[in-house]
Amino acid sequence: MEDFLFVVLAMVGGVVAGSMVIFICRFAYQYRTVSSNNSKSRNKSEAEPILGLTPDGNVVETDLIESNNGDVSPCPSCRRISTVYNPCECDGVVPSQNLDKRPCQIQFSLFYNFHDSHLFINIMCALNVPRRWYGKYPPTQVRFQLLPDDSNIYRTEIKSNTGEPIFNETFEFIGYSENELRELILRLGLYSFDKFSSGKMIGYTDVYFNLEKFQPSEPTILWRDLLPKSQTRGRSLSLTRGEIHISMRYEHSRARLNIIVLKASNLLKTSKFLTTAPYVSVSLNENGTELESRKTKKVSGVNPVWNQGFLFDVVNERIDNYSITIKVVNHDLLANNEIIGELEIGPQSKGTGREHWDEAMRKKFSRREVAMSHLLDPS
Repeated sequence: MEDFLFVVLAMVGGVVAGSMVIFICRFAYQYRTVSSNNSKSRNKSEAEPILGLTPDGNVVETDLIESNNGDVSPCPSCRRISTVYNPCECDGVVPSQNLDKRPCQIQFSLFYNFHDSHLFINIMCALNVPRRWYGKYPPTQVRFQLLPDDSNIYRTEIKSNTGEPIFNETFEFIGYSENELRELILRLGLYSFDKFSSGKMIGYTDVYFNLEKFQPSEPTILWRDLLPKSQTRGRSLSLTRGEIHISMRYEHSRARLNIIVLKASNLLKTSKFLTTAPYVSVSLNENGTELESRKTKKVSGVNPVWNQGFLFDVVNERIDNYSITIKVVNHDLLANNEIIGELEIGPQSKGTGREHWDEAMRKKFSRREVAMSHLLDPS
């Protein structure tokens, strides 16, 4: 009996001791939080320096507006960042209660030094970042490319736990002439992060430099709405979805098209955890209407090789009404199959799709195959 009472008393004593430890820890944590908040309020008058561009292309330090909690933030009315070249003059014209209805946006600046052919791109901030399902904002990052160069992807630092991340990072590019500048396309993508992914696309936008006016003395500051993920039909914004190699032959005497799907390279991996097992869907269309469709076998990997051919019967007199649509699809056992990318080969297509069709038509009597590589476009 005495042993039993001793055990009971020992258990009660352990519970009491544990409760005291928890109480002391909570008290210490609250004291630390209050001290930290007091420290922030004492330093509130000190604006955080940030880098900006001068008209001659040099990098200088300027100040940003600070919010009530001491963190840098855009103007509470128009959400514009105040810089040397972009002072906030909204005077509260935009009601703050309407900001939640705006789409996710990104602000950036472009400056081209005409004297030494230097291009400066400053990623400034993003607004209206969507919350997670549990209410918190995800860490975010901006990635971009200068197309047609799709081999390099540039990244900002990751900003955490805010719906209005401020990046203010400047990237310098050397050697673009004025003519080359007009041919560039700036593709910006905003990504969110969690513990299990290396980046999940929130939205993206394309900026065509031939449509923008570059000022000789100051940066051009732009706002762009981000195209949401639901309209891109992709889990992440890969600025290059891969390349596919197609061989095509038009046999005029037999009135048929011979399409051979050779291989693909550097395909976008649509899932971090699942194996990529793509197949190719090849469709014959007439005036935009699909007539018939064939599929290749599934091959694992991001550099699959199929070497599989298909024959389509056509009417020679209506050959200019036909087109070929090629889609690379990832086979997923757990969800709907996802289109990695696609392209169209036909007389009304653009780029390599039109070139491939025209070359095959020129060789219709020689019965020679025409092989060509194509970059995949988003679906």
